[in-house]
Amino acid sequence: MILPASALLNSNILSQGHLVIGRLTNFIVSPDNLKVIGLEVEAPDYKHALAIRINDIIEVNNLGVVVSDSSNLIKPSMDAKILNVYKLHFSLTKYQVRDKKKHLLGRLINFTIDTDTNEVYQLIIKRPFIKSFSDPELTIPTEKIIEITDKEIIIDNEKEQKTDVIKEKIKGLIPKDTETAFENASDI
Repeated sequence: MILPASALLNSNILSQGHLVIGRLTNFIVSPDNLKVIGLEVEAPDYKHALAIRINDIIEVNNLGVVVSDSSNLIKPSMDAKILNVYKLHFSLTKYQVRDKKKHLLGRLINFTIDTDTNEVYQLIIKRPFIKSFSDPELTIPTEKIIEITDKEIIIDNEKEQKTDVIKEKIKGLIPKDTETAFENASDI
């Protein structure tokens, strides 16, 4: 099932007996393969950061995220993969998204997750103000990601490439005499 991350944020973390043991505050996503490896959790009885390994989740339902019990709440330092992501301060929602030519496409505001594979499936991008009039959000599949840097995600914008190719082909079809005629006409 494909779910938007924002639909799960602030969901209850429940024990199998449906007791609320915490609240989902963020997703722990590996920058290496964009897989969700855990969940950041806020729990009322704990003052330090907590996490749940993705493998400890029994199910996600309309009540929240179900784990066996509160023993599934761990300190991030208890899992090497989660700790590495914490040390990097990696969080998908802080990035600007640009194409290969470094044109700003917008800011990442959400993403979808394939709950069967735990992979980030798509990026949801809020467009800059002027571009938002025609298209307020872009949805980009993660296969289009070329690079993730400290500040931005670079994607392959195939649509833009096709437009450039078409322009080049059209330019080749216009006879040189016609191009010259247009240039001379603008001088008159």
